Amino acid sequence: MVRGLQAVLLVLLLAGCGAGDSGGGEEKPLPPASTATPADDLSAKAEQIAGYCRARFHDEFAGVGIDPANPRRLVVYRLSSARLDHAVRHRFGDVALLFRTATATERDLDELTRRVLADRRLWQQQGIDVQGVGPDFVRGTVLVQTPDVDLARSKLPARYGKRIEVQEADIVPAPGSGSG
Repeated sequence: MVRGLQAVLLVLLLAGCGAGDSGGGEEKPLPPASTATPADDLSAKAEQIAGYCRARFHDEFAGVGIDPANPRRLVVYRLSSARLDHAVRHRFGDVALLFRTATATERDLDELTRRVLADRRLWQQQGIDVQGVGPDFVRGTVLVQTPDVDLARSKLPARYGKRIEVQEADIVPAPGSGSG
């Protein structure tokens, strides 16, 4: 009996949720439920911080990412800079932040990445199929992916310096993609 009464009350409560005057004489639909997750919000904050740092601290900023040890915290990589740390904490005080010293700026790594990409044809002529290139701001290097690892490790650092890290390519270019 109590269970039946609870069910009737629940039905009456649910039926009454839309009843009553909403002020305009018509029911307004509920706004759609947000599909954003805390990770989405943190990723959006990371993008905002990156944009802010690129605009104001391009000579110090290296990158920003979600802390793998604490997925509710962002890690900002930069050359040692109390000025950047203070500005970011002040502007983005609602986010848990950790600052780490980087060995290269985003700008420097991007420039080196562009140099390697511009030389792809040269490396192809020397038997090195460069299949992927990109900056790694955490380690302060540019990753170069190739199936020709040993040859690339013997030649690329001589041209670009110690910031080049060569690793086995784990991708296969599609036919006609221009890498073969």
